[in-house]
Amino acid sequence: MVLSIPQKQNLFYLIFVILISIGSIFLYRTTQQEWINYRGAETKYDNKDYEGAIDLYKKSLEAGIPFSKVAVNLANSYVTTGNFKEAIVIYKDYLLDHPEDTNVRLDLARALSYIGNFEESEIEYKKTLEDHHENH
Repeated sequence: MVLSIPQKQNLFYLIFVILISIGSIFLYRTTQQEWINYRGAETKYDNKDYEGAIDLYKKSLEAGIPFSKVAVNLANSYVTTGNFKEAIVIYKDYLLDHPEDTNVRLDLARALSYIGNFEESEIEYKKTLEDHHENH
């Protein structure tokens, strides 16, 4: 079967469009993977699949999602799965940049009490009360 010049041109254009489409999909998947992981983590978190959320939150961090966007739900997931020490590290790191976040400070105090670190837990509760008293 011999193709005419217009048929060859049309075939060339079709192949070109297919290759561009495949390339675009590949490029999107590799450049936006951090957001795909992050959205997947959020879905798993909302569905109470905390182990799965932890895995995807960690992958999204490795891929470049800002720590502040992931920290609280990642730490909460660790608490829910009983990994309090990991949660405490994350809460503390987050609070270095967001010391006014009383909800996270309360979460930190609670996690500290879960592992029996009552003195440090009490300090965090007092900071929360002081912040609340200053703001009201």
